[in-house]
Amino acid sequence: MKNFFLSIAMICTLSLIAQKTKTRSPQTTLQKDSEKEVFTFCYENFTVDLVNDGNGYAEMKRYSYDGRLVSLTPGKWKISKNYGYNDVYIKWRGSDNTFKYLLIIDGNGFVSKLIDNMSRDMTRCN
Repeated sequence: MKNFFLSIAMICTLSLIAQKTKTRSPQTTLQKDSEKEVFTFCYENFTVDLVNDGNGYAEMKRYSYDGRLVSLTPGKWKISKNYGYNDVYIKWRGSDNTFKYLLIIDGNGFVSKLIDNMSRDMTRCN
């Protein structure tokens, strides 16, 4: 009887360990809590908005140093997993090029920053 309970305890323990170590499949979309979520990243005098509603709309806004909007450039974005990294590709309107950014998601799953190809850290705006 003692061996029976010991076997059951061992099976339950192994089952719990297996559940904790399951790996998730790579995601190519951001998690969203509402129908439309906007992730806005700031760096000096410009912002980048990624609208997370399934359509992949993006906006880059440039401001003058006194806070006035100087330009607004729309674009389309998509995300892909690349060896554990979240690569965001944005094609800005008026450009033939697609620009690559690195999206940083912290250990709790929160989107925290966007890094461009010139290593500029664009942190989430308040």
